[in-house]
Amino acid sequence: MKLFDGAFKRLSDAQKDGDKKKEDIYRRGIALADNSIKGYSIYFEQDGDVSLFTHMRALKQLGELDHFLFGIGLFSFMGALGLWLLFLLKPQDAEVYFNRNRQIVYSWRHGRIGAASFDKMGILENHLGLNIVLQFENKKQTGYRPMGIVGIDIGKLSFHREGDMTYPLAQILAFMEHGKEAVITGDSFTRKPAKYFLRKDKKPDNFEQRVEAALAAQDDLVSHYQTNRVKGHAI
Repeated sequence: MKLFDGAFKRLSDAQKDGDKKKEDIYRRGIALADNSIKGYSIYFEQDGDVSLFTHMRALKQLGELDHFLFGIGLFSFMGALGLWLLFLLKPQDAEVYFNRNRQIVYSWRHGRIGAASFDKMGILENHLGLNIVLQFENKKQTGYRPMGIVGIDIGKLSFHREGDMTYPLAQILAFMEHGKEAVITGDSFTRKPAKYFLRKDKKPDNFEQRVEAALAAQDDLVSHYQTNRVKGHAI
């Protein structure tokens, strides 16, 4: 290779001149270049089928494996710390309440109340699960906008498929149409709550009045979520 030919020539010249400093520099440069070639050649040995272990072998040859592993460890630690802080600081979401007598759905998130009548609420399906769209108060509680209650718990955290949501959706619709007798056999059923939340999302003040106000402001709810992307209370 021309690169090595030139390096070896300069090394030879340094040896002839008795220049030990330059000789050491050229020897280190040749060794580094040779090591790099050996490291990158590991990728080509796999015929394009490069795995994580192949990448780690190459990094080890290049002397960069420790940095790579440190980065992976740091990323994992920060991710775990972030999730721990999320569940430590985030309150447990309020339940979504379906009132068949009044034919309405309501809930709250972070002090903001959302509500809709049965015939105007929205149900969206995506990889986060079932998302119920209600008319929510805005942050300043001076107006209203459609917001989605994201990821109704159906037994998975994320990456839901259509089949995962069929049964829970059928239960919701059956209750709305026929009542609790369509979904439970006893007088009541209480699901065991999640244990990883330290506190609950506090029920807002003046709750009933604010629910009525949200219901009174739902005229554009259906047209909005049918024609616009709905934002959601994911956190």
